[in-house]
Amino acid sequence: FPYTTLFRSIRLSEGTVSLNIRELQPRELFEVDTPNLAFTLTAPGEYRIDAHPDAQTTTVTVRVGNGEISGGRKSLLLKTRQQAVITGDQQLSSRVQSVPINDAWDQWCAARDRREDQSLSARYVSREIPGYEDLDQYGAWSSQSGYGDVWMPNGVSASWAPYSNGHWAWIAPWGWTWIDDAPWGFAPYHYGRWATFGNRWGWIPG
Repeated sequence: FPYTTLFRSIRLSEGTVSLNIRELQPRELFEVDTPNLAFTLTAPGEYRIDAHPDAQTTTVTVRVGNGEISGGRKSLLLKTRQQAVITGDQQLSSRVQSVPINDAWDQWCAARDRREDQSLSARYVSREIPGYEDLDQYGAWSSQSGYGDVWMPNGVSASWAPYSNGHWAWIAPWGWTWIDDAPWGFAPYHYGRWATFGNRWGWIPG
């Protein structure tokens, strides 16, 4: 790929992955590799890839978006509301059909997507920050003079302070990294900074 292209890939040996791609930059590529094909997502949308245990069958579902399947010297374009069942390895055989109704997995993924779409924290924190989706459930936002929007955790004791429940670990290549015990403890300890407001600690996003 040209050096100006941002390439991301996932290897799916067996099982199911669903992807909700909100945005792709003009020269950004996202690819899912299974034992018998490569699927390149060419537009934002909702995708599902099933790699079957026989390692010779992959089902690619495009609910919204566009993508290209390649393998065995063949390629196949898929569009919104199309599903392809690809069998074989060197000699691929394909069957294209309409997208089926949502199963339990699809419904679970859709519920998580809706929760992220409605996230209050996404108004204050970039969706690119891992762990932002945990902040809604475990805290609240408020506007603080001189600081702007600040997040404060719920359910902590009056004497609680950051960096009090967890441990430090050496993680290459970043070095010493704080690993917090709280279920919301990723984003506030990797981005931004903490400050006190009255008798409470609050997190100021970076």
